[in-house]
Amino acid sequence: MPLATLQGHTDTIRGVAFAPDGTMLASAAANGTVRLWNIANGERLAMLQGRTTLHRIAFAPDGEMLAGGTASGTVRLWRVADGVRLDTLKGHTAAVLGVAFSPDGTLLASGSKDRTIRLWRMVDGACVATLKEHTAGVGHVAFAPDGKTMASASDDLTVRVWQVAGGRCLATLGGYTASVSSVAFSPDEAWLASGSATRPSGCGRRRMGRWGKR
Repeated sequence: MPLATLQGHTDTIRGVAFAPDGTMLASAAANGTVRLWNIANGERLAMLQGRTTLHRIAFAPDGEMLAGGTASGTVRLWRVADGVRLDTLKGHTAAVLGVAFSPDGTLLASGSKDRTIRLWRMVDGACVATLKEHTAGVGHVAFAPDGKTMASASDDLTVRVWQVAGGRCLATLGGYTASVSSVAFSPDEAWLASGSATRPSGCGRRRMGRWGKR
């Protein structure tokens, strides 16, 4: 049984994210709006306005900023305290399907239907790297807890593991029969879990600095 049902959106909810301190939940809808909810009592704290469909959203590690990928190929950044839009990051040529902040909050990764991953420097919003080895859309991105590596899930039936500094692809994990929609690192960075449409979740284990399937 659910502990609570948060109601208020008038369109399909595409993404949800907890604030790092666990006191707030953000939900993004297809009509471009984001709602912020108080976890303790379920009350709506704020609504962030937009006009373009949002996909995944993510809080910055300090909880002060929220990022959302849009169907128009941009990444929107809001200040959580007052809902002010801080910036719109432009560069992708198709919908942005996944966003993730680095653990120290200095970088933001975005994965797009245009088959690329972009790394953005948060201090000035500059794109500092574009990773291009996927051959189909990138639906999810995730940083390892140490911030030195990241993973991406793609419609090309692979997961790729990247070195953040330099943007080198460290490994390509295959064996999928459908699009890979999600990836997540374990807290100790020994495991990488992935989810795909037509097969059970899989895990790859890192040994001696290399990635492989167990």
